[in-house]
Amino acid sequence: MIKRINIFIFFIGLGLSAFSQTNISGVQYIFNTSIINPAAISVDNSSLQLYYRNQLAGIQQAPQTQFASFQTALDPTTAFSISLYNTTAGPSSVGGLQLGFAHIIDFESVKLSFGLQGELRRIMLDETKFVLDQNNDNAISGGVQKRINSQSSSGIYLSASKWSVGFSVFNLINNENVYEKRINKENNFCFNIYTDYHYNLNENIQFLPSVLFEKEASIPPKLDVNILAKFNERFNIGTSYNSVKTIAVILGVKSNQIEINYIHTIPNSSTANFIKGTNELLLIYQF
Repeated sequence: MIKRINIFIFFIGLGLSAFSQTNISGVQYIFNTSIINPAAISVDNSSLQLYYRNQLAGIQQAPQTQFASFQTALDPTTAFSISLYNTTAGPSSVGGLQLGFAHIIDFESVKLSFGLQGELRRIMLDETKFVLDQNNDNAISGGVQKRINSQSSSGIYLSASKWSVGFSVFNLINNENVYEKRINKENNFCFNIYTDYHYNLNENIQFLPSVLFEKEASIPPKLDVNILAKFNERFNIGTSYNSVKTIAVILGVKSNQIEINYIHTIPNSSTANFIKGTNELLLIYQF
């Protein structure tokens, strides 16, 4: 029993201790690149984003994420963002507060941005939610394990009217966490590369293909290939395919300053029999 519980805690701890930016964002970075790169915080408009994600639907106590983000310009060359998030997965949870800054240099035809984000993170493991064969298992304290630590990320972002490319490094601080007896340190030096292109088929239809490559220290690289079509700046239809062999369908509608997008990820064939996929809902309000 002790061995099985240790293995269970190990895998939960592994997933949350390697907590990358895309674990928070899902596919919503297509609509706001600053989620994965603080240098992409824009001075062009202010916005509020509310986001909900339900992963691995069909599995009891599967991960759920709530995320709220606000960004605005402090002056013509400096932008600021503040975000709150919480992710729960069974007895484990990770939540935090993020503050991001970007400095933008305008070269007329292109903009070069540098960004930095700081984060205060709470990691928690509630052992009272464990279901045990015996009540006096010495491997389980029966309490709530908590740890508060800090984290940071930085990035560089180059953008023009029709394209952009960015590079970001995250999990820069090497923290011990609540699972330290089984996992000594967080993965360090994680990075992502993102690029997109805006192609106008005509005055009513715009295509936005994009690619995200992400690498964490001890986890296989992840590659997302996305394409989004916008019709009359009112309707969004798109798809996303990644290296885990899952595909997502994106549907959205925009009216004046409010935009709502729904994203459903279809599981690959090996898990389709017992997993119904992932659902994401994103609300954007532009000021």
